[in-house]
Amino acid sequence: MMTDAHMFDGAEVRRWTEQRWLLDNVIAANGIDWDQGHTSTLLRACGLAIQDDMATWRQRVKKYADIVPAMEALARKREALAIEHEKAEEMIPARDNYYIAAAYWATAMWGVEEHGPRLRRNNDKKRECFTKYIA
Repeated sequence: MMTDAHMFDGAEVRRWTEQRWLLDNVIAANGIDWDQGHTSTLLRACGLAIQDDMATWRQRVKKYADIVPAMEALARKREALAIEHEKAEEMIPARDNYYIAAAYWATAMWGVEEHGPRLRRNNDKKRECFTKYIA
């Protein structure tokens, strides 16, 4: 049986680091949907209004390290739109953008490799946006 300690020992982390170039080559050749339909999953969850966001995400991600920052930027953009709509008392578009931002913050968590401040911040932002969506 594999324990948590074994899964994250130095050999596992070293191999991940040393062989990142291979994953970067796969992403360069196949794009963000290299392992599963990340963009199509988000499109199904959020609707066709995010098509331009997904095109932007595809353009920005050229290697593994690009995934999280590019998605965080999209999440911040959608959260800012939600706040603008909320201030203008346009509650339906505000709600829609909070939901999309929550989905984007959740997606940004996928590529964070270690438990730490960034993962906690993205989780907090996800929960904050979703709470505003259901309010």
